[in-house]
Amino acid sequence: IRGRPFLPDGANPRFPEFMASAREEFPKVFSAQGDLSIPEWGGVTRELMDEYLHQYGVILLRGLPLQGSADFGLFMKAVGWRLKDKTAYLRAIQARSMTSTVVNDAVRTASDDHRNYTIEPHNEFHTVGCPRYITLYCETPAEEGGEWPTGDSRAILAQLDPEVVAKFERLGARYTVFYEHKDNAFYNCWQGNVAPTKEACEKYLKALNYEFKWHEDGALSYWQVLGWPSATTWTTGGASHAAGRRPRPDPVGHTAVPNITGTRPSSSAAHHHDERTDNFPAIRVHPKTGERVWFNQIHAHHETFYKGAHPLFVDKPAEFDRYPVHTTYGDGTPMEREVLDHIREVIWKNCVAVPTQAGDVIVYDNWLAKHGRMGSFGDGPARKVYVSVGFD
Repeated sequence: IRGRPFLPDGANPRFPEFMASAREEFPKVFSAQGDLSIPEWGGVTRELMDEYLHQYGVILLRGLPLQGSADFGLFMKAVGWRLKDKTAYLRAIQARSMTSTVVNDAVRTASDDHRNYTIEPHNEFHTVGCPRYITLYCETPAEEGGEWPTGDSRAILAQLDPEVVAKFERLGARYTVFYEHKDNAFYNCWQGNVAPTKEACEKYLKALNYEFKWHEDGALSYWQVLGWPSATTWTTGGASHAAGRRPRPDPVGHTAVPNITGTRPSSSAAHHHDERTDNFPAIRVHPKTGERVWFNQIHAHHETFYKGAHPLFVDKPAEFDRYPVHTTYGDGTPMEREVLDHIREVIWKNCVAVPTQAGDVIVYDNWLAKHGRMGSFGDGPARKVYVSVGFD
């Protein structure tokens, strides 16, 4: 881990030198035995997940008769989880910062980003509707590297500094996404990852309660504060409304922007419940076990996810400030470097490396386990992995 090229903040001396090997029950491994059809294996898998996934957090399945993304899609439909969130008409992992391609109505490529780049362990979060289940299928493993780094969210929360946890519970976190216009893009653009027109972008962002602004060169920034307890319910108008919502600073300047385009639409109801803010705190209570878990993208949405790490951003000058993502505290103040280092250190110390084999299917309880991708090397065929997300 420490010193690995193209790994976010990989030179950090606090990182462990190596990632731990997979443990006997993390992930828990089951091997398919028997002559069943793919839909039948989907039904068996659903029973297995309902019984054991909340116990182990992540389960690795080997020996399933899958021969490509079409089989994987058939399998996931047979598992029977809802494969779209309630706002699926607005998004299909839309507006995520990274690159990924739709394969069929149940499956996407896990990532189309440069093979050398390590995607640090994270939860799928606000741009995907916080799915409960993340399922990855390996069609072609990497020649070298490409392991699945798998993090134990229970252990992570237990080892985080309680003061760090309490501050994020008190302030929440501001998640900002930045896209270049396609004419200036060297990575992703809003036309490709959000919507092809400004009007469609604005409709999408307003519907999901994001605030946004258009830059003079056509670039787009949008952001939302997630996890402020005081922001979940308020009364419209008058003093009650002002008391229920804190000022929303511009994510760049940390100062109030009263006339910014795309502020939250007002409601005519006496009370408005912001489901997105309420549903995405830094700490969540697992619906089946009742445990508190560290569930967010505070570290993996920080600009250092790309800065100095991603092959397309590694040589950017110090003054460069147009990274695809960034996080601050909910009040707009920057996260202390010590806090970011501490969060990443604890996460990596509680991750194990899961080697991939052709045909492997690994299922994560998204609230209990973090997933990612180690960078891969070598001149052989590119690693080919697909993802499907599931909702209760």
